[in-house]
Amino acid sequence: MPYSNKEKQQKYNEENREKINERQREYNKKNKEKIKEKRKLIYEKKKKDDTTFLDKKNEYNKGRYGVWKDNLTDEGKLKLQRRGLRNNWKRHGFKHDKDFIDELTFRYQSTTNCELCNKVFNNDKCADHHHSSGSFRNICCKKCNNNRAKIDYNYMKVMMELHRYFLR
Repeated sequence: MPYSNKEKQQKYNEENREKINERQREYNKKNKEKIKEKRKLIYEKKKKDDTTFLDKKNEYNKGRYGVWKDNLTDEGKLKLQRRGLRNNWKRHGFKHDKDFIDELTFRYQSTTNCELCNKVFNNDKCADHHHSSGSFRNICCKKCNNNRAKIDYNYMKVMMELHRYFLR
């Protein structure tokens, strides 16, 4: 209840806090249900009236980046892929200058077969690098890359053991 005196208002609020909160919860529940019903009716009406409504809805769900990405030219898509490759390789420890990585991205995009086993790629293309030095080796399939990674790992283990042995 509104009071002209702030002290009386505060006192009333403190005494009846639970009642006020309960009323507010009930009010919010009723309004949420009404709003849901109204939105559902509007959605159904638009769906009946407009045949392109679902297409617009899907485009809206993509967001600005998704719509922008769909409108790219082939050259723009290649540039976007190159940028992604460069960032990924830097994150994974490739230690090369910018010019070499640009050449490598072009080579990566144009390669169709594994350079080690000559298998045609099916979404399993990898840029293999030496896992201790970070230098690039080949563009190969995931299977060959995993085999080489195991060899690198075993080689590093042997080198660490030898290093520990000779330090004694």
